[in-house]
Amino acid sequence: MLLSEVVKLDSKGRVTIPAAMRLALGLEVGDRVLLVMDPERMSIEIRFLKDVESCSIEIEKDRFVELVQSFLKDIYALSCVDREGIMRCRFLASAGVCAEMVQTVGSRHDSTRDLHRGREEDNELRRLHSDIGMPW
Repeated sequence: MLLSEVVKLDSKGRVTIPAAMRLALGLEVGDRVLLVMDPERMSIEIRFLKDVESCSIEIEKDRFVELVQSFLKDIYALSCVDREGIMRCRFLASAGVCAEMVQTVGSRHDSTRDLHRGREEDNELRRLHSDIGMPW
């Protein structure tokens, strides 16, 4: 059964997910959703994310694609910066995936709900997206 409802965009560009839909999906305050835009269809899809974690990982550039391909089904979004052959990446992934990635590649990582870093690096991460076309 599909539910649909027209909602209004507010002055800050926000929309409210109707209560019936939040209840049906089990959405609670603080839950994360992923917005995916399809410009060809002029649509935005909202994906409900449950049990996700944010983490940052450093990995050699030549091992990066293999890592992402290995965990692609569990990665919702990523953003990376190439620092002299070392990829510094931030992932939004299924819970537990960051630890698995670290075990696989043996890289340094930090896994937290809110990542803290310098403003310059954070702005750069927001501007840059990976070559595999995943949104952040």
